[in-house]
Amino acid sequence: MGIVFKLITKKNGFIVFLSLLLFFCDYVIPINEALFHQLQLLIGFIIIFYFLLTRSKVNIYVAILIVWTIIASIFTIASSNYNFLKNYVFEVINLVVPFFIYIIFSKNSITNKKTLFFGLIILSCCITIYYIAIFARFITVYARRSNLGYYIAYTNTLMSLIVLYSGEKSKKKQSKIFYYSAFIIYSFSVLYMGYFIALFVLIIGNFLLITLISCKNTKYFIKLIILLFIFIFSYFYDNLQTSIISKLSGTAYYVKINDISGLLYGNSEGSTLVARNEKYFISIEQIKRFPIFGAIWHYNQNSPILSVIGYHSFVLDTIALFGIPFGLACLYIVFWPFINKKRQLKDKNNKQFANILIIATLIIFIFDNEIPSIGFALLYCSFVCFENFNTD
Repeated sequence: MGIVFKLITKKNGFIVFLSLLLFFCDYVIPINEALFHQLQLLIGFIIIFYFLLTRSKVNIYVAILIVWTIIASIFTIASSNYNFLKNYVFEVINLVVPFFIYIIFSKNSITNKKTLFFGLIILSCCITIYYIAIFARFITVYARRSNLGYYIAYTNTLMSLIVLYSGEKSKKKQSKIFYYSAFIIYSFSVLYMGYFIALFVLIIGNFLLITLISCKNTKYFIKLIILLFIFIFSYFYDNLQTSIISKLSGTAYYVKINDISGLLYGNSEGSTLVARNEKYFISIEQIKRFPIFGAIWHYNQNSPILSVIGYHSFVLDTIALFGIPFGLACLYIVFWPFINKKRQLKDKNNKQFANILIIATLIIFIFDNEIPSIGFALLYCSFVCFENFNTD
């Protein structure tokens, strides 16, 4: 309690405390959904209200967010699918709250900014370890999963990229150990829970990141090792794939490995991919039918909204629900802060790393649902990570 009290009494320390609490709510929300949704909403609006109080003017981005929130709230109240849309709108808002936290700390609170950065990594790693320890007794991958695991796996996928790159850029031995340890925890958790898109992003994202890291290194033997590995892997791929699949036969990983292999090699006959395609086309069909004002105005309680959208793609579902103009405004709210930050980066490698992060996030949001805690990874941790590259 003493540590918490000292943190709160520091300048902007209360915002650090609220941020950690909000991240906890975003990260573990399905444990008690109703309670955490209320707490999320309260904390999110406190932070945004504090931001508005400490700013002399409101820029166009904040204006669009406020207008979008008001209109989305009206849509929600007018709709018979109130509970679903209310949670959907709140999760979109919570996605971008970390951006306002970053701005609050941007001028004179460097210590608090780094405190929150390391606090988010430590908190997420502790929750991940606890989750894995609790569910380790389950044998099958599907038994290990829960809604909680869903939020953890996808957030950890992005966090694994951030801590791996931070570890590479850091010059301090203690920092490298910290970042690489977190990377091991994040990566293991994603592999352990076995979500298809999370596994795919983990593989592709880390491959691109390792390529970026090795290409900037002047030690040619590292490049040689990577090229040699690629050659060996390509040469023995068929035998290796057969061996792995035979060992995993009968497990849930068997389906995932087959699906990822099929996606990479143009064969989309896997059961997971087929099921996902069906979900995506449900939302695409609603976009075709209601392109301007969306599907929420055309269905009542007898036609629940979840039966008319696929609920497997944040991008497609948002446009299907609210229509193309309002849906694109929502996507602008979510992605503009990161794109704007990327434009400000001067280092070429940092820009390439930002490209990897945005590709990974787009893959998740195009092929899966919204995940509020990803906002902390994309719109806060990555920003502080960029700054640490110059100060560490």
